[in-house]
Amino acid sequence: MRRSLVVVAAVVLLAGCSGIAFDGGSQDLPDNVGVVDNVSYDDSVTVTADDGFNESELDVLVDRAMARIEVIRGHAFERTVNIRHRTRTEYRSSSRERPAVDVRWENQIWEALFLVGQDRDVTAVMDQTRGETVQGYYTPNDGEIVVITDGDAADIRMETLVHELVHAFQDQQFGLAGGHQRRDPSTARRGVIEGEAEVVTERYYERCGSEWDCLDRGSPGGDSSNIDPGVVRLIIHPYQSGAAFIEQTVEDGGWEAVDALHDSYPESTAQIIDPEEYPDSRPVNVTVPDRSSAAWSRLDHTPEGETVGQAAIHVMFWQNSIVDVETPYSYSDSLSDGWVGDELVPYENGDASGYVWTLEWQSADEAREFAEGYRDLLAERGGMERGPRQFVISEGPFEGAYDIRRDGASVTIVNAPDIEALTEIHSPAGDG
Repeated sequence: MRRSLVVVAAVVLLAGCSGIAFDGGSQDLPDNVGVVDNVSYDDSVTVTADDGFNESELDVLVDRAMARIEVIRGHAFERTVNIRHRTRTEYRSSSRERPAVDVRWENQIWEALFLVGQDRDVTAVMDQTRGETVQGYYTPNDGEIVVITDGDAADIRMETLVHELVHAFQDQQFGLAGGHQRRDPSTARRGVIEGEAEVVTERYYERCGSEWDCLDRGSPGGDSSNIDPGVVRLIIHPYQSGAAFIEQTVEDGGWEAVDALHDSYPESTAQIIDPEEYPDSRPVNVTVPDRSSAAWSRLDHTPEGETVGQAAIHVMFWQNSIVDVETPYSYSDSLSDGWVGDELVPYENGDASGYVWTLEWQSADEAREFAEGYRDLLAERGGMERGPRQFVISEGPFEGAYDIRRDGASVTIVNAPDIEALTEIHSPAGDG
């Protein structure tokens, strides 16, 4: 069964205007919070437009939005933020070339997740997905917001502007440069960053009408009809689960607790999915020993292996119809819960590819349940049993041989082009 999602991205454009009026107000706030360039958070801005904001109109709207973010978060921006726009056509055509080894490495990771098979290139899939759904972004290197437009007019969707201004606020207060090389801790970090932006934006609009005079949020642009639902579900995890994580953090400790997160980010998506896991239940470090024959070698890539994480494992099972969830975007299910660590290492032999994926679980029962679910996934994809733990998918985008080895709370999955190559990629010596 093929999944379907309605994707609403984070940034689009507003219709512009002419004429600006202010109606000031007051609130008990620190002297440096709630006013930006003489524009107060509670000023009423009257704008009318048919073809996009001019520079002065946009400046006032940005200043007021910044002032309101300051009120919500209790800190002041340190400097103004530059806003520029690019057309969606320009954004789509700006995809950068990547080294061939990086492309091959990424293809193996996404193939192992049964999300992007051998018939597609994950770089092209991601470029298409982002090209259709991205509405804007903040760049920490130069401290500016880029808004993606679907036409020539500089129309900026206000909800997008607020979201990206929160990122500028985060960068000025805490710094957003840097991060992790591996997927799961990087996604967890983004869960804090994107989750906070989502929550602040929602609290911004909760005040509209009753406390603040606001412009309409605007409608998302782009075209989500041809994008891959599994890929999108994984991409939006930091926004969905991250927002729930931040809401819980604010409930438990206020915005001061959110400030503290930027000094000690969660280390796994498991902690984002279940806030009670943070900060004490830290992931374990899993390493895959190289037990390959001379014919097979690891890709010359840094890092050699990837940490996939609970969110990606959940999406793998969800996209392939092995699990379902009652709560949208919960990213929790019986097969992925209990994850404590993993490492996936791609291998190559000329043009042939394979991988070794070792996962650690909280208990042997949870490891067994995962292994059984993975067997169901292989069967769903046409896999046929070839012994007590081996399967072969004879055709299709995930064609190949698979060996599922469980030892207590550990599960190791080996993928190869055929049965004979399984032990060449990863010798079973030492397995239980």
